[in-house]
Amino acid sequence: MMKNKAKNLDGIIVDIVLKNIPKNIKPVIYLMELLDISRESVYRRIRGDIPFTMDELAKLALTLNFSLDEIIEGSKRERVFFDFGLKNPYGSVDSFLSLFQEYDFYINNLSKATNSNVLMALNSVYPFFIIFRQNLLKFYYYKRIVEMQNNLPKNYFSNFTLPPELYDLQRKITENVKNAGNLTVILSPNINLGIIKEIQYYFQRKLINKDDLEILKKDLLQMISSAEKIVKTGKFEGGNSQVDFYISTLYIHSNTVYMEYDDATEVHYWVYSNSPMVIKNSAVANVQKKWFMSLKKSSTLITQSNEILQADFFDTQRRLINKFVDEHTENFYW
Repeated sequence: MMKNKAKNLDGIIVDIVLKNIPKNIKPVIYLMELLDISRESVYRRIRGDIPFTMDELAKLALTLNFSLDEIIEGSKRERVFFDFGLKNPYGSVDSFLSLFQEYDFYINNLSKATNSNVLMALNSVYPFFIIFRQNLLKFYYYKRIVEMQNNLPKNYFSNFTLPPELYDLQRKITENVKNAGNLTVILSPNINLGIIKEIQYYFQRKLINKDDLEILKKDLLQMISSAEKIVKTGKFEGGNSQVDFYISTLYIHSNTVYMEYDDATEVHYWVYSNSPMVIKNSAVANVQKKWFMSLKKSSTLITQSNEILQADFFDTQRRLINKFVDEHTENFYW
């Protein structure tokens, strides 16, 4: 009995590994090179004669971007694992790049899928959106590094520069996202309050100067204008993906993203503003989708509709941003 269970679990692991290997690469060759084992050793693992070691499985999961909960789900155990993205030390340049490499990975999957759908419920500016604005992207990078490294000398915003590799990623992502499937976004009416407070905090600590404050203000306002254009057309400029924005009536506790492409489903929970916890368990994803559809019923569509609410929402965001900068945050509190 125990032997059958082990064999079944080995088969599930092999199926998941083979499914995630790029289709243009021969699986045997890929596994030989990645795991540094012989051809016969690869065949023995694929046949189920011997299992993958934990080290091999961990390396495959990181490289092929699958998580252990897929294996647990396949073996019918009522347990769910989180992928918390700890491949690189948090607060490092590599961890920051890794985050946006993940975005690039998902966008490629979504754009290549026969059917794809992304649902977002947001109470703060989702890190992905800031990649369209270079100075906000720099601020996000700055904040991520500074808050986890307390001993940086002269950690002023003006002293930081973006990693050169990020520029290539930025161009790639902003172009490919235009055709990455359908996107439904439910926004909190105070969506920009979080990033405004964060910029305010660093300004009051005198780590951001007034010139940089004006630059960040300009980027925030341009982000609002870009979103307003998408709302009016339902599409990214030059793209084919349908984008629908809703304003939520109910409070949204944290950023949540549900995505489905072909047969894959997963949920990203943003407990705080830096790295998501990812669940690829289909049962959990289905529960999250039902919650999202319930939230959608109590929200109001503003894409190509409800022009009064649409105008009021964007005017409110601009007033918040302008007040925050014009008063230089010295006496501006919520």
